[in-house]
Formats: sequence, structure tokens, C-alpha cells
Amino acid sequence: MKYLILLILLTISTVSYARMYQWIDPDTGTSQLSGKPPQWYRSGIPGPRVIVYENGRVIDDTGIDLSEDEDERLRQEALIIVERNRLSAMEKMLQARRQRAVLESQQEETEELEEMGFEPLIIDEDDPEDEDIDNDSDGSTAETMRALIEEYERMRDQQARDVVESTEPD
Repeated sequence: MKYLILLILLTISTVSYARMYQWIDPDTGTSQLSGKPPQWYRSGIPGPRVIVYENGRVIDDTGIDLSEDEDERLRQEALIIVERNRLSAMEKMLQARRQRAVLESQQEETEELEEMGFEPLIIDEDDPEDEDIDNDSDGSTAETMRALIEEYERMRDQQARDVVESTEPD
């Protein structure tokens, strides 16, 4: 069963082109896999043997003695990859936060419009009657939209004036 799980994890790692570090936990005797190198990997600190896989191939095995320079090069390469992955994850998290903020802002605007009595415009792409507003033959749809936007802006201006007037000292 352990070997089946290991095989599945190795297959997944080859699909995602990730570097995987494998070692046997001395306390439990179980095989451990990680995308990050263990603390003792090529550091001179005693620890279990580590086998490194990349793209489904073994690229390092701490059971093989290497020169100190090669040990240091492999360790630095592993740490650089971990840092790159961390920075990439942070960038993705920031991008997700930005997208969430945009969506929340759009949701708030939609709620404001609904509170003012405007109903959301729902376009059914399969309905031939819901055409692009720029393609209407007589321009009436575009004029209606302009009028709605002007009314919305007028209402927002009035709300701003009301807020300013209510906060002015007497």
C-alpha cells in the first residue's frame, strides 16, 4: 500500500513538474515526501538519506558522497527553488486578493444601484433579442443607457451634497 501511495505521489509530481524530496522517517519508519528540502538536506547535519526527484527522475541522492562544493551547490539550488515557489505563491495570493477586492467593489456598486431602484441588467447571450446596445438600429437603447447613467450620476451627486451638508458645523 505504501508503494502504491508513493507511486501515485511520484506520478503527480511528474505531472506538476515539481521537485520532490523523499526520506524515511527514523521514528515511524514511514516514507516522507515533500516539495521542500528537509533541514538536513546537504547541510552537514546528520539525518536520514534524502532522494530528490525532478520530472520523474532521480537527480540527487544524499547516500552518494559528493564534494563539499557540490553539496553546497545542491543545497543552495534547493533553497533558491523553495524561495521562488514562496514568492510565486505570495504573488498569486496578492493577485487573488486584488480580484476579490474588485469583485466586492462591483458587488457594492450593484447593491447601491438596487437600493436606488435600478434593477440589474441581465443579458441572455442565447436570446437574439438581447443584442449589443451599440448595434441597435435607431439608437434608442444607447440613449436610454445614457439617460440612466446621467440619472445615476445626478443621484450620486445629490447624495454627496447631502452628506457634506449634514456634516457641516452650524
